[in-house]
Amino acid sequence: MSKLLVPWDRPSHMASLDYQIELQASKQREAALEAALVEKEFAEEECRKEVDEAKKREASLENDLANMWVLVAKLKKEGGAIPDSKSRGCHRVFFLISYV
Repeated sequence: MSKLLVPWDRPSHMASLDYQIELQASKQREAALEAALVEKEFAEEECRKEVDEAKKREASLENDLANMWVLVAKLKKEGGAIPDSKSRGCHRVFFLISYV
């Protein structure tokens, strides 16, 4: 029957080998975690860019919509061919145009 070796009963070269194996495993885990962190940071930066672009598009669309309402008001004031807002379907047309 073989005796179970505990760290203090092992020869020094075996303990040293165990520590080297643990150290190598620890370095591999650290490298994997660092790679995952770099990948996560890259993904976050891409998301930030997409959000910034979406905010710019939203601001541009809001500006376009405001300009359209200014034009509608001018045409109404000048007696243009735009029916007033109480006429049927007018709101639907502007709603569709502004959100396309």
